[in-house]
Order: sequence, then structure tokens, then C-alpha cells
Amino acid sequence: MICPRHGDQNIIVQNNGTRVCFDCLDEKAREVTAKGTFGQHPNEKQVGGEHYKRGDGPQHWDMVYEFDLDYFQGNITKYLFRWRQKNGVEDLKKAQHYLEKYLQIAEMEVATGKRPK
Repeated sequence: MICPRHGDQNIIVQNNGTRVCFDCLDEKAREVTAKGTFGQHPNEKQVGGEHYKRGDGPQHWDMVYEFDLDYFQGNITKYLFRWRQKNGVEDLKKAQHYLEKYLQIAEMEVATGKRPK
């Protein structure tokens, strides 16, 4: 089969009943990445408050992705990142709570040589 947009390049695949080539899929992926799934870049909107928006700086989730943080690291940094804009000292206590659990897991892992269950 031949892609109507790209001639005989690559292999045609089924995508929700339409025939597209890998180049077409790559173009759609680039478009979704740039705009977000619903046409607006996710960093351009905030659901439920402004506590994560930092002007021209990075959003917290971008930092989590960039530094490949795990669940505990993401939550610890989330509460540290927003504490002045949202819940004040309560967010610092939440960060501390996640850190205490993370330390418990790390200490058990070091002591036993394996990840605790």
C-alpha cells in the first residue's frame, strides 16, 4: 500500500481505521507534543490554582521528568516547590512525611540488600 501524503515511503499501518505511514504518525506525535492532546500546551494552563506556575521558570512536572525522579522524590519536591504559594508550613510537613517514608525504605534496602515489600 502507498501513503497518499508520502508516496511509497515506509509501511502503512492502521490507526483507528485510517491508513497512515510512520511519517504521518511521527508528524501527529510532534503536533501533539507541541500542543498537548487537546490543542493547548499543558504548561499554558493550570487546573485547580496557580501554585505550580512560576512565571517563566519550569513547571514542577517538567523537572520531575527531566531528572527522572521517582514517586517519593516527585512528591517531596512538589511540596517544597509550592509551599509558599499554597499551604505554607503544612506543605513542608507533607514533604517531611514523604522524606521520612523514603528514608525508611532506603535504610531497609541498605540493611537487607534488597528492596522491601
